[in-house]
Amino acid sequence: MKRLKYFLLFVIIFLSSSQSFAFDGVRKGFTMGLGLGYAPYANPNLTNYENDYSFDGAGVNFIVGYNWDNKNLLTWEVLGAINIQEKSSDNDAGFIGINSIVWYHYFQPTPRSYYSIIGFGRIGSIAVINNSNSSSIGFGTNGLGFVLGGGYEFTKQLQFSIYYVGGKTSDRYIKVNNNMIYTSVTLLAY
Repeated sequence: MKRLKYFLLFVIIFLSSSQSFAFDGVRKGFTMGLGLGYAPYANPNLTNYENDYSFDGAGVNFIVGYNWDNKNLLTWEVLGAINIQEKSSDNDAGFIGINSIVWYHYFQPTPRSYYSIIGFGRIGSIAVINNSNSSSIGFGTNGLGFVLGGGYEFTKQLQFSIYYVGGKTSDRYIKVNNNMIYTSVTLLAY
């Protein structure tokens, strides 16, 4: 509890001391963002299991980073998609997410710019898959993953991104090849 108090105190002091320079609309300095997304394709494919399971689902992404100039942004980003598919009495559920360090490179120094995305981090997947023979398998794995993508910045604070997230995860019993296409609309504060 004491560590949490010190951490919150540090965050409050850091944010209040940087208020005069942050969030002025110029793509430079401290950056925060929050987005809502949709994954039209997510596949935690089990390499040693007979069923292929893929889903589409809603997601969210969170960005904290620093722009060292008007064209380059380095962030810590968390994004993920989840789905619960209702089928008569069966319930298939899935999640793929990544916690990563991501580099955004903007091609123009001002808004209305295309940008590229590249990053790496820790990917995780969770799924419960029901078979036709009434058996099910559930797993939760994590491992190294990557992020590739691009997007377009409409205004200083609004951008649209398309990500490809991939990586192999495993635990003692299961190996999973994770693939996800994720789209997001993100609000940013510079």
